[in-house]
Amino acid sequence: MRIIKIVLLFTTLHLIYPGSLIAGGTNRTPVFGARAMSLNGLYFAGVDGISNIFLNPAGLSLQGGNLFEFSYHFRSEQNQFDGDVRGLYNSLREEDGNYGIGFSLPLSDDLTVGIAYKDVFNYKVDWPYVLIIQSGQISNATATDLSKKEFRKIISPAISYRIGDFAAGLTINIVNLKVETSVPRENYNWIDSISLPLYQVDLDEDGWIWEFNFGIMYKLNQSLRLGAVVTNAVDEELTGSANSRLYQTVDSAAQKTEFITQYQSPWKVGLGIEYEISPELKLNFDFRYSLFSGIDSEVKRDFDDPVWQDKSAIADTLTGFPIRSVKQANESTIDIGLGVEYVVSPTFTLSAGYRYSQSPNADQSINLLEPGVDQHMISAGFSVIDGNIALEGSLVYFTGIKKKINSSDFAVHNGVYNTSGIIPTLTLKYGF
Repeated sequence: MRIIKIVLLFTTLHLIYPGSLIAGGTNRTPVFGARAMSLNGLYFAGVDGISNIFLNPAGLSLQGGNLFEFSYHFRSEQNQFDGDVRGLYNSLREEDGNYGIGFSLPLSDDLTVGIAYKDVFNYKVDWPYVLIIQSGQISNATATDLSKKEFRKIISPAISYRIGDFAAGLTINIVNLKVETSVPRENYNWIDSISLPLYQVDLDEDGWIWEFNFGIMYKLNQSLRLGAVVTNAVDEELTGSANSRLYQTVDSAAQKTEFITQYQSPWKVGLGIEYEISPELKLNFDFRYSLFSGIDSEVKRDFDDPVWQDKSAIADTLTGFPIRSVKQANESTIDIGLGVEYVVSPTFTLSAGYRYSQSPNADQSINLLEPGVDQHMISAGFSVIDGNIALEGSLVYFTGIKKKINSSDFAVHNGVYNTSGIIPTLTLKYGF
């Protein structure tokens, strides 16, 4: 009954106060389980149910028993830009509910398999954009979007095998990826032809990518366990559809055209330690290195329509973005996290964590579509057990480290960037 009351309370809060639980996000946090999130969100040496499929699959064979798990989380983030030219702007807040579901099944004392599914907004930023132009007797106000959104639907089968105090595991992440980008673009012939001064260009890309998590765990003694995990880099072709009335109106080209682009993500290496100080108290320390410097320095799009291919190479005078080829300068990053878990009673546990995360954005390529800055994350959570059912909840608060940009490749994007937000998560586990 206690677990049912907590679920009802969480649901009621969401219905009454939806504004506090809506989301966007540029920190790309791989959220699944509430317990892992409360312990800094990395937890590479920990054993935590279906979360191990995404963090370190070696832990699956260490938990024992059949397990069903459902996890639901919100992300709420607002980015801030105090521009040298434009003044102070805040990005929009958008609803962002994400969920995951998974099972694990021991096939023997040493061999465990699992499968999980996540449907998430991996990245989202959206700025309102309005242009007011007056030329002679003609004036015009046009509203457009300046946004980038990345959606992921992930199916993840996993396997883990244990030999004594050593365990290894492999996860295959089959990802259906969709990226939506909208940018305003000035009509370069507006002074000579009576037409709108500003048009919106919508770019929708999608495709399938494959990611592999290979992890190991080793228990040195009764108190200390080590973990390590490697995630492969991705370099896959996406197909896209572009839509705008600009080139149709000004150059008599097609309103829609197809294009091809590349999607890339870096190699990642994670290391973790879990240390049991006493039966009631555990500490975990985690580190991740992401090789973003190995990603290409440009995002290129090749359009089928020759007019789109030619005109989209021109940098827009308002946003600074050329559509066909956008420069990006990425730097490799580190994440460092600390977590503590305290067992209050056999049925009730409290946890807390801290994490520092670097942004891959180099100064010259930071802009309103890639506004991420370094962040501090503070987390807290609980776990309640009632028979075979466990309910876990966590709340993460993160805040950016304000960054002044003077050397962006897009001059209109010079200014001060910052961010803040919350991630509440609720996880239900059932062992059978």
